[in-house]
Amino acid sequence: MGLDAFSQACEQVAAQLRLQLDAMDLQLVRSLPHYKYVLRDGREGKELLARCLPDTWSLYAQRLFPAASEVDVLIVQSHNAVAPLPVLSLEDGRYYHAGSVPPIGRPDRVRRNEREKRLLISMLALGLEAGEQALAAMSPRSRKRYQAWLGACLKPRPGRARSM
Repeated sequence: MGLDAFSQACEQVAAQLRLQLDAMDLQLVRSLPHYKYVLRDGREGKELLARCLPDTWSLYAQRLFPAASEVDVLIVQSHNAVAPLPVLSLEDGRYYHAGSVPPIGRPDRVRRNEREKRLLISMLALGLEAGEQALAAMSPRSRKRYQAWLGACLKPRPGRARSM
């Protein structure tokens, strides 16, 4: 049985992590199922439970948000949404603190693109003030659509849940 697209993307992130471990001052202690790793942080000397995801938005798209407290850090290829836990981005090699907003905005926009919509939904999920202000500035119809999208992202998956 082959891997689905999400699992293939997680596998690619895990492979990239193994290549970049030394540059990020991390040591692999052991591998766990579902693209989880126990890593030792060389700077602080403590062990972290990490989960590999293709991007930060996968936390919401795969409906893993309720189980986010099970890991200490997310390791992603690209950081494109606000997360409730620290994020290590392999694309730019940066460590983002929990709740930090990634630099996505465009100064000359007329309408939000898909990345900006996802960023707004993740800000609303964490209850950030900037997300609430953006939602309040929208028309009632748009506000209702974003609130419905947020509710769908925060619901648990139907059927058997994915492991975080």
